[in-house]
Amino acid sequence: MIVLEVIIPIKVNRSFYYLPNINFFEKSKYIDNFVGRRVSVCFRNKVLIAYVISCLFLKKTDNLKYKKVISIIDDKPIITTEIIKLANYISKNYFCSIGEALTLSIPIHMRQYNINRVNIKNKKSVLCTQSSNNDKKVIFLDKQQENAVLKINEKIKNNTYSSFLIHQVMSISKVNIYMEIIKQTISLGKGVIMLVPEICLITQFINIFKSYKYVFKIWNSNISNTEKYNTFYKVKNGKVNIVIGTRSAVFAPFRNLGIIIIDEEHSSIYKQNNKPEYDTRDIAIWRAKYHDAVVVFGSLTPSLESYKYALDNKITLIKLKNSIYNTKFPKIKILTVNNKLLRCSFFLPETIKCISNTINKKEQVIIFFNRKGYLTTIICTSCKKVYQCNNCSVSMVLHKDPDLLICHYCGHIERLPITCKFCNSKNTTIFGFGIQKIEEELKKIFKDIKILLLDKHIVTKKKYNNFLNDIKECNYNVFISTEMTTKMYVLSKLSLVCILDIDTFLALPNFKVSEKIFQFITKIANNFHNNRLLNNIIIQTKYPDHYAIKCAKNYDYKSFFQLEMKHREIFFYPPYCEILKVLIRNKKNERTIKDTKSLYLSLKDFVIKSNLKLKVLGPITEYIHKLKNYYREQIIIKGKKEDILKVAEYINKFKHLTGTSIYLETYAYDLG
Repeated sequence: MIVLEVIIPIKVNRSFYYLPNINFFEKSKYIDNFVGRRVSVCFRNKVLIAYVISCLFLKKTDNLKYKKVISIIDDKPIITTEIIKLANYISKNYFCSIGEALTLSIPIHMRQYNINRVNIKNKKSVLCTQSSNNDKKVIFLDKQQENAVLKINEKIKNNTYSSFLIHQVMSISKVNIYMEIIKQTISLGKGVIMLVPEICLITQFINIFKSYKYVFKIWNSNISNTEKYNTFYKVKNGKVNIVIGTRSAVFAPFRNLGIIIIDEEHSSIYKQNNKPEYDTRDIAIWRAKYHDAVVVFGSLTPSLESYKYALDNKITLIKLKNSIYNTKFPKIKILTVNNKLLRCSFFLPETIKCISNTINKKEQVIIFFNRKGYLTTIICTSCKKVYQCNNCSVSMVLHKDPDLLICHYCGHIERLPITCKFCNSKNTTIFGFGIQKIEEELKKIFKDIKILLLDKHIVTKKKYNNFLNDIKECNYNVFISTEMTTKMYVLSKLSLVCILDIDTFLALPNFKVSEKIFQFITKIANNFHNNRLLNNIIIQTKYPDHYAIKCAKNYDYKSFFQLEMKHREIFFYPPYCEILKVLIRNKKNERTIKDTKSLYLSLKDFVIKSNLKLKVLGPITEYIHKLKNYYREQIIIKGKKEDILKVAEYINKFKHLTGTSIYLETYAYDLG
């Protein structure tokens, strides 16, 4: 008797067994190499797609009764042995079911039963290539770039797993190396995965790939499900050499993978926090080891974890000290903020003077202020209550045109009330700044100024191409931007950058805040260094002596690394340990607190009895106590990875009361 072992993409972490239907026996081609195909099955009165991971030959017995699969969907296997093994790895290390982990590697079109099957032969799918009348771009390398290329290419050619960290001085040095090692990989008939943290960064690499006449495909959240389906098959069948995309592109199903390049490897965006969660860098290393391939990490400001691994010889460090282009970074000026000076204006007098001089020269200013909306807090002076979201314990943010209160965590929207919704008083006060308020203040100071807001909430209201044209036409004096635009655009007349709220990073419950500050300032200087007019970057701060700000001012990564690593070691943070965040939530606050205390005591007892070298911290209330109608508490566990995995396995078996959910987050950064 033949029994199919299948995985169903549900939260239950186990496989299931079904009998093949009659078509299995009628078509002999299904008998061989059946593992990896999709089948439709009946599971809990629903028709779901399942993935066959093995065929078992069992003796017929009356004791066990199996359901039959409803239908066989694929003529050929669509998931490989690698995908199945990778799903097992993700399930074990990121605390999800194998079925959930499998969904990361499979496009949504192939996961839904009630969708018409896409015929990729008849669908138009444009492969990105260069037109034949363009010549290949010639790249000139200096000596250290050539040495870096030789080191990496040797490993690619010899089919030897290796990982490299390129710590570069300026972006062009790094990109030139990328192109040369991609050329070598393609010449050997191997696949390339090129990863960037944000969609807006893909464009610059597309133009370079076209100049080399490479056949490549794009993979990110902006492309359609049908296009992802087509890309999946083209990559799997060897019709595409290169995939460029954001973090999910790391799962591109190359059969002969040669290299994975992770640009701006320090970016926190490479960590997916939604279930099933994963860290792109970790998955890239796993896949490279499986294929005997190479991983290249690149960054101007490497994460402390990666840099320490390089110093410990776990990753090969390639440090580029000089450049043939000799581009100089702009001067960074630190202005100390005094609360008295900010009572009348959010801008310091010297900042206003610099902006005025820039506008008078018909040059451009970009102001970074990472707070959305117009005003951030509304309070009733009569009853002293703050307008908070009904679903979350956070303040509603006022947005202008139209006047709406918006929660930036759950999306809840309310109209701006005329009277207090608690006591009907008209004595309401609005305070705090958002980028729309900054815009209003600048227009009062400079009468004829033209301002463009660069904010994700505002940009999505426009067509993206129209938005880019607004920037390219240079019809604006000032751009006010949130962090999302730090690397999006080249402003030809830009001569001044102002960073107004760098201190907000320090209020975050994140042990990486100092690292984020250093990276943010350095990244802005690097991303705009091609603007020949840019001379100054102004930073307004209450903490001018903070080591992250002082090191960033001097572009001194080495000193920052040494100082920050001392803090990490003293307070026992990565890379000196791994962190597991245990989030407990319930719609009733009392139940959340009670179940959290019960779990905490049980965990402490388990750690002691199991002789695990772990620190169990908490329980404490989450930074945002209520989110989307759930009250939240947390427990933090620090220690070695193998011990944390044992605790995670215990937590998954913990018996808690109905209505309380427990979520585990590994590689946790936000500890609030």
